[in-house]
Amino acid sequence: MGMSLFVNWAIIWLLTTIAAEIIFEDISYYATGAIAVLIVIMMSLLALSSFSDTLARVKNRLRRPTEEEYNYLKPMFDEVYQRSGLKREIELFISRDDFPNGSAMGTKTVAVSEPLFRCTPDEIKAVMAHELGHIKNYDTRIHAIACFLDELGMVALGVAIAILTSLTETFKLFAPFLLLVLMLKVVQVMLNLIIELFYLATRRGMELQADAFAAQLGYRDGMIKVLNRVGDNRKIAFFGTHPLNKMRIAKLMAY
Repeated sequence: MGMSLFVNWAIIWLLTTIAAEIIFEDISYYATGAIAVLIVIMMSLLALSSFSDTLARVKNRLRRPTEEEYNYLKPMFDEVYQRSGLKREIELFISRDDFPNGSAMGTKTVAVSEPLFRCTPDEIKAVMAHELGHIKNYDTRIHAIACFLDELGMVALGVAIAILTSLTETFKLFAPFLLLVLMLKVVQVMLNLIIELFYLATRRGMELQADAFAAQLGYRDGMIKVLNRVGDNRKIAFFGTHPLNKMRIAKLMAY
């Protein structure tokens, strides 16, 4: 995440510097650098706000549960929530996954899929506990900040290139800076291929920690049952965000 943070800051610095040159015809690289830092901080705070949840819900096409679904899920969720020790308000949604699944996103969103309703109450509570574990462990917030900054960086780079190519004199002035940023972007893309593998390994670790959280709350057996129910559709976990379910089950059995 550190490399991505630096490159996206450099891109935003480029755009603010170009804007300052066009508007004020006099620039301070320190000032525009500080502005870029403030923008990164503001975007990070935005990623931790309720806007992040709203955006994630729209992007993942979540829907509110019907009254019948809510009345069925609420007692189970309340039990898990009380055990979790979380203090923030968490909102329940229904996802469009076509298999028994749960997901957590933003700072206060937990979703379950319709096929999960066919599982036992113990299994449903175990999935809820797992997703609350992601929120408790700050996994969803880290992911939200990374996504927000990456998307902002891509937009800023596109705008900067568009401005520079339309203003010949400005392009000459900033061409070396743009070249540096583009080189950084290429390096970032190459490093991202490597970082992605480490990130996937980190994500798999997060999943195991969320499993452990569910087990600590007393839902180990329910978690094992739902993992057995879903099964494995992969032979190896190296390129996945989740460990193989047989490995997760083995870890859970140790608790």
